[in-house]
Amino acid sequence: MAAPVNNAMTVICTADDFGIGLATSRGIVAAHLQGPVTCTSVMTTRPESFAASVELLPECPQLELGLHFVWSGSGNRPLVATAASGFVTKAGSFYDLAFLWGRVLTGRVQNRAVVDEMMAQTEAFERATGQRPAYVDGHHHAHELRPAAMALVELASAGHLPKLSRLSAEVGRSYGPPLKRRIARHWAKVARPLFTDADIKTNDHFVGMLSARELLADNPWRQQLESISAVPAGTVVEWVVHPGEPDESLRGVDGYIEGRALELNALIGGTRDAAWSDLRLVPKSAALSRV
Repeated sequence: MAAPVNNAMTVICTADDFGIGLATSRGIVAAHLQGPVTCTSVMTTRPESFAASVELLPECPQLELGLHFVWSGSGNRPLVATAASGFVTKAGSFYDLAFLWGRVLTGRVQNRAVVDEMMAQTEAFERATGQRPAYVDGHHHAHELRPAAMALVELASAGHLPKLSRLSAEVGRSYGPPLKRRIARHWAKVARPLFTDADIKTNDHFVGMLSARELLADNPWRQQLESISAVPAGTVVEWVVHPGEPDESLRGVDGYIEGRALELNALIGGTRDAAWSDLRLVPKSAALSRV
């Protein structure tokens, strides 16, 4: 079933995790060239796969690139932060998301270290791509956790980062994993006033979290895309996807492997035209310049 047209609404389709693995990045390029993806959020914390992924970018000059700030996930390692930061283990990797959240809540994260790590990832992005990130968001939406949100505000206010980001505030009825949805809504509620006060523009609503059952459907996002037809005039919706070709390099690094291939197939498969051809899909910078 097609998503009804809402001519007053703008949709950003962002593929997260470009650079986490070369095969994943190839899938994102395919989802842009053959599907609805308008932007991709780039990870710099796996240097080898990031460097190899950057070599794909000449194939897709219209794909908008943003920084996917990483400070969670045990398969990722910081560029400059150490264990003294409070968000890096003694073994040198980031804490898993649940542990990171706990450390934030108990005040064990050094805010200055978050700023320094975000700046280092920004500089790595710029050196490799030759351009400034068009926007900033976060792996696991953890840019909305207060220390990262405050770091983003500081760096954007100083002109080091653009004043464009993401809020994981779902539109309409919630779908996908219940606990993840509740956490995402909470983080968006915390980050929104920080971003608003700093004039950092974001999407109004968010869709894209999938359950295991939804992943098996030809169009896993059908209900979510249908739900956005009723949003008010002028609304900007960010639809976040995680496509990728089968990527064995992610074993032990990321728990979402088979799901990426299923998402890619859905995005470039036969259902795509009926599912989202009527949506007004634009890059984030274009969408939020109208706000």
